[in-house]
Amino acid sequence: MAYTTSMMPIEQGCIYHIYNHAAGTERILQNDYACRRMLADIGKRMPAVAEVYAYCLMPNHMHLMLKVMAEPPIFPKLWAMH
Repeated sequence: MAYTTSMMPIEQGCIYHIYNHAAGTERILQNDYACRRMLADIGKRMPAVAEVYAYCLMPNHMHLMLKVMAEPPIFPKLWAMH
């Protein structure tokens, strides 16, 4: 079953494959600097809520494999901060 972000239950201790894809041929990450910035942002936010097991960043999409360590209500709030 496919889930939307509003439907998918997030449970502490579970491992998730999270991905994001640009619309059409647009690019999410324009250059190496943008990739390094994304990794730095993940490094700042994830330790409080999850362990990152793997990642893959490409110009038009990205993948994260992570284990949720924090209580689920905390996870969306920390990730939504910009």
